[in-house]
Amino acid sequence: PVRWLLDRALLMPTAPGTVVLPREVALALRGGRAHRELCAEPPDPGPVVEHPPATVDAAAAGAAQAALALVEQLATCWSTEGPAVLRAGGLGARELKRTAVLLDTPEPEAAFWIELAYAAGLLAPDGEADERCAPTPGYDEWLALPAAERWAALVTAWLATTRVPGLVGTRDSKGRLLAALGPGLDRGPAAALRHRVLTLLAALPAGHAPAADGVQRRVGWELPRRMPEETRVRLCEAVLAEAERLGVTGRGAFASFARPLLRLPRPDGPAAAEQLRDQLPEPLDHFLLQADLTAIAPGPLRPDVRRIMDAAADVESKGGATVYRFTAASVRRALDAGWTPDELHAFLADHSRTPVPQPLGYLVDDVARRHGRLRVGAATSYLRCEDEALLTQLVADRRAAPLRLRRLAPTVLISELAPDTLLTRLRDLGFAPAAESADGALVTLRAEARRT
Repeated sequence: PVRWLLDRALLMPTAPGTVVLPREVALALRGGRAHRELCAEPPDPGPVVEHPPATVDAAAAGAAQAALALVEQLATCWSTEGPAVLRAGGLGARELKRTAVLLDTPEPEAAFWIELAYAAGLLAPDGEADERCAPTPGYDEWLALPAAERWAALVTAWLATTRVPGLVGTRDSKGRLLAALGPGLDRGPAAALRHRVLTLLAALPAGHAPAADGVQRRVGWELPRRMPEETRVRLCEAVLAEAERLGVTGRGAFASFARPLLRLPRPDGPAAAEQLRDQLPEPLDHFLLQADLTAIAPGPLRPDVRRIMDAAADVESKGGATVYRFTAASVRRALDAGWTPDELHAFLADHSRTPVPQPLGYLVDDVARRHGRLRVGAATSYLRCEDEALLTQLVADRRAAPLRLRRLAPTVLISELAPDTLLTRLRDLGFAPAAESADGALVTLRAEARRT
């Protein structure tokens, strides 16, 4: 049959063993139709689920509050131990998994928060030889803003970015794994598609939440050739999920306070922040201490209070209220960060609406009593002598001030100078020191004969 079709030009050879159906023949077989279905009217995005608009806004505002807390938690984690950057760029799978554990989120969601913070200019590689990611100076400026303005800045950056966090963990056309913050996540039409999906949601009556496949059908009808269907479907799914995480939508419906962000030619962040401000609860400056070494924050804490609580206690559960638990390790963490026992006692007494339980006070004092008994420091060289009076004379000698000597024990001094430099300086001062090895044996240092 193939030979017969070739002889009559109903099939055309393109390569050995390969034939194609000519366009004219295909059109004739389809009755002149170029498309399987031709729909002149846009498909309806239904069915929709109706929610009270107030419920939608409340759910979206709660998600917005949670988004701010997660971004701040991410930056706090990376402030002390930022992940290493791969040679090819981006984060390794192990670093992404570690960050997901710290944030208590699935890895795809952790990748989204990382990419969002990067798009907003809050995180970036530090550019050092051993390159790591860390918060930027812009993060500190962002953190000083009111909560509603911080949220508007995040969403504005999300709307503008061409990077697609939903592609993290997939492979490119060459089979390479796509990493968070790495190359290969940019998709040119991503920002336009994101705006179009949100515009479709915003055009529905308030509180109406369409099904995801309905949104995909509508976008496919409007942009049939903008990108491959598989990519378009993946991006639509990502936009809907990310909008829900950010608080742009609530229960699948568009939030009223997010509408100014769709204005052209640029989003109106201040207007969106002003409308969201009424939806967010006022940050609290207090919590409730319990006898079981826990504390309950009945709402979002003020940033300064939350930072100390995060240092001194572990988050046990989140939700409408946050439950913290004090442990020996968490109190030691606060002491390591520079807080004194008296400051911790004062902080707990000032910000708790309930009396400070005795077990918590005992815990702070007990950890503080053991904290710092072992000391770790750095010294380039040491000086020891059985004659304590000689060391006392050396420390008191004003000429020895440049040696930066510090007494660790009656018979031991340390210095920041290198051993050979310290030997030379002491001899210049009229002393007669000798060098010793790590095991205390006397070492003779002979000057090397130099030749040109």
